[in-house]
Amino acid sequence: MIEIEFEGKKLQYSFKNLCVEQSELAKEIGLYRELQLESEPPTLDEWVRSGGAEWKMKICRYLFILEGKKYDRGFAETELYQTIRYLNAEATPKLEEAVKDFFINSGSEQKLSQLFRTGRNRNEMLEYLKLMMMMNKQGLPNKSTSE
Repeated sequence: MIEIEFEGKKLQYSFKNLCVEQSELAKEIGLYRELQLESEPPTLDEWVRSGGAEWKMKICRYLFILEGKKYDRGFAETELYQTIRYLNAEATPKLEEAVKDFFINSGSEQKLSQLFRTGRNRNEMLEYLKLMMMMNKQGLPNKSTSE
């Protein structure tokens, strides 16, 4: 069981205690994230607006429950989601652990590695390299290497 304490309450995750609805909704968010990664928006702002930065929080709203309470979809999509969004950053490893545990126990290890893929997409990296080359040609300082 993974527990996160906040404001005198506990959020709890346990794969064996998930109901079918929780599991299916979490899987669907994972699928949506996979599709997002296959066709990433051209800019970072568009990616953030599309919810790309929030996928782990969205999955966790279905995986966690309040200690002593039963799963309630309405609560999960409103109050619990707001709680998860504003947890201290130190809770991030536990949220990630829950997501990883869920996909491993669901038999989706391949999906897990795809979801946690890091790095910039190819087009964004090429644009960054072009910008760096232009700056070097013009003699402008490169702050990423001048420190």
